[in-house]
Amino acid sequence: MKEYNEAEIKSKAEVYCSSVERCPSDVEEKIRKWGASEEVTERIMAHLQKERYLDAARFCRFSHALMVVCPTPSSRPSSRWFIPASRRSSAIRFLAMFPPPFLLKIA
Repeated sequence: MKEYNEAEIKSKAEVYCSSVERCPSDVEEKIRKWGASEEVTERIMAHLQKERYLDAARFCRFSHALMVVCPTPSSRPSSRWFIPASRRSSAIRFLAMFPPPFLLKIA
């Protein structure tokens, strides 16, 4: 596995975040996988947020739009709805941190 310095990891993170809205915890995990220390990870995350590559509120709006209309695959009509497996872990973590307004009204 190739070793990356801080500048290379920052550049890779910018490209990773600019392609599609990302969950901040997923980006942090990816940065750590690239071999960044805790200190470097914090600096890069701060840079990404300052330069608006990452925005938690924007991701929340984006992820809710993706999850709203996704019916279960079935041969018969169903009233059940689900979040696709590829988005579940990010969605659950993010919904715990930033619940949508309609859930706040119910609680």
